[in-house]
Amino acid sequence: MSSGALGGGSELAMACDFRLVTSDTRGIGFLHCHMGITPAWGGCTRLVHTVGYTKALDLMATGRIASGEEALHIGLADGIVDTKNALTETLEWLKVRTKCDTGVLKSLKAMAHNAKEMTMQESLAEEKRLFAPLWGGPANLSALSQNIKHK
Repeated sequence: MSSGALGGGSELAMACDFRLVTSDTRGIGFLHCHMGITPAWGGCTRLVHTVGYTKALDLMATGRIASGEEALHIGLADGIVDTKNALTETLEWLKVRTKCDTGVLKSLKAMAHNAKEMTMQESLAEEKRLFAPLWGGPANLSALSQNIKHK
C-alpha cells in the first residue's frame, strides 16, 4: 500500500490542477491537528475551495485520512489509477485533458483559476480578454479548416 498524500504532502497535492490516487493508496490526510499545527501553505484554503467548508473542516479537525475512494467521491481526487499500471494510466488520463492546443489549454487554466479566485464580474472580463486572441488564431483556424464542429 502506498502512503498517499499526508500532512505537508496533502497541501502540495491541493496545489495541483489534477490529483490522481493509486488503487492501493492509503489516502489523503490533513494530519496537522495531530501535530498541534494547522496547514500553513494554502492547504486549508485550497481544500475548502475544492470540497467545501464542512468536508474540509471535518478532514482537518479529525486528521483522518480520506481513502482513495472517498477522495474521489468528495472531489479531493480526480481519478484512481491501477497501482501496477499507474504511469501508463496516468499518461492516458492526462492525454485526454491536454490534447488541445497549448495556448488554448493555458487560457482555459487561467479562466478556471480566475473563476475560482475573482469576483464574477472580474472573471467575466478576464474570460473575454483571454478569449479575444484565440478567436481567429492559429488553433481556431486549424480547427475550422477541419470542420470539427460538424463531425
